[in-house]
Amino acid sequence: MRLCGQQAVWNYEEKNGILIIQGVGAMEDYTDPEQVPWNTFIQKIKTVVIRDGITTVGDYAFAGGSNLQEVSLPGSVEIVGVFSFKGCTELKEIVIPEGVRVLASKAFQFCSALRKVYLPSTLIDVDMRAFGKCESLEEVFYQGSEEQWEQIMISRSASDNQYLVQAKRHCLERQSAKPSEERPEAPDRYEQIILKIREVLDQGGDGKFYILAPKLWEPGIRAKSGDATLLVFPDGQTMLIDAGFVECGKHVVSLLRDLHLTSLDGVVLSHSHDDHAGGLQQVAEYIYGQDGGYIGCYYRSAFVNSQREKAFFDYIRAKGARTVTDVKEGFHMSIGGVDIAVYNPEEALVESCTGAEEELNNLSLLMKFTYGKSTFLTSGDLYRDKELELIARYGEALKADVMKANHHGAHTSNSMEWVDAICPSVIYACADDMGSTPFAWKMKAKHIRYYSTCLNDLLCIRLWRLCPGLTGKDSDYCKGECRKECWDERRSSAVSGKSKKMQLWSCSRDPVKTGRD
Repeated sequence: MRLCGQQAVWNYEEKNGILIIQGVGAMEDYTDPEQVPWNTFIQKIKTVVIRDGITTVGDYAFAGGSNLQEVSLPGSVEIVGVFSFKGCTELKEIVIPEGVRVLASKAFQFCSALRKVYLPSTLIDVDMRAFGKCESLEEVFYQGSEEQWEQIMISRSASDNQYLVQAKRHCLERQSAKPSEERPEAPDRYEQIILKIREVLDQGGDGKFYILAPKLWEPGIRAKSGDATLLVFPDGQTMLIDAGFVECGKHVVSLLRDLHLTSLDGVVLSHSHDDHAGGLQQVAEYIYGQDGGYIGCYYRSAFVNSQREKAFFDYIRAKGARTVTDVKEGFHMSIGGVDIAVYNPEEALVESCTGAEEELNNLSLLMKFTYGKSTFLTSGDLYRDKELELIARYGEALKADVMKANHHGAHTSNSMEWVDAICPSVIYACADDMGSTPFAWKMKAKHIRYYSTCLNDLLCIRLWRLCPGLTGKDSDYCKGECRKECWDERRSSAVSGKSKKMQLWSCSRDPVKTGRD
């Protein structure tokens, strides 16, 4: 028996091609198929048996098992990990038992022979591309009711789960006849946040630093919705970082309109992928369509390969906007008492970039905002390899109270090494309908509050420079324990357009929970 987790072991019966996993707790999460201890004979495995007591199927655990025909999972498993059964092309049927709650990103991607799937009523999240490219999928047998099925968070936009959604579905539990309980109407937190930020803007700032992230999700698009973060500085100046995909820019415009914002002091493009640059043109047209509207300055790195960014750039230059087009490692500026330092990209990386997807993601601007003792870090779509490189280079200089998750909270990024280096109290992700539930649960275990725009139409984080309520000599900085507030809100359904008023979570309470957790 050999280890495949802290208390999990494995054994391979070569004669009949059976791999047995047993023990207690989680299997190891691997970041590459070559790290898997049975990788040298993965093509010979015909059956995988996981015994009761194991709680997660590790990332990449059985990826590429092209002869795998049978899988036995216990009810003790809660998460089937990222890429765990990717490319198991002989797998025709899979039974996910009661107890499993999450099918992580690309868990069964490219299982081209998969025809039948049995899903438990305990399931809360089918993440992006969990059943991507499963073209043979014909039937889904679900242990719950239609009502419960509708509550599962199934990633759809840019996620390639259509084969699961379109398959013939059998709900094995009858629809509940019990009427739903009447709940008292919650206050409209979106409106509360909007009114508060309007007040702050009208008075030219209130001495606090605000971070706002709207929901950008647009149903039916075959792309990620992307990132957008609006900053309101202590003196009332504003900065927009990214504006989402072209079809999602309208949601950024909607936020600006609701705030009565007719100008932006700064606009930043983290990198030139279209799910970050696509909405910039709509933002610009809205701003310059307002009486006296203007964009003060536009900031980006020197490498650009987006036609939409180029159109936006030409448009604002013609309107007289100032541009800074060589933002890179070592760049500094100060706005409204907030110091802004840039740690990535380095010049050599910009010069060598070919425009390949991972290279371009790793060109993302890494920006740290420091206001007194409060700090905020945003770094676009950095991948794991770049995260590790930056940790080695900068170490504790990267620590921050609030962190935007890299690459929308996806499995490609946000390594535990990165999270430990940043040491945040709060993490938020700009995501569409990607739950990233395993990552959220890992953060909860670390006592880090995790929020996602895929569940909340507006996130607002407020940072203080000074401790409120202290007087005299005690009215100094918070000695590293700066006060923060987070507000979040589920507003209107993008599908129905009807207003849905949902519960507020804040940093002083439980973090946002995904699915029905």
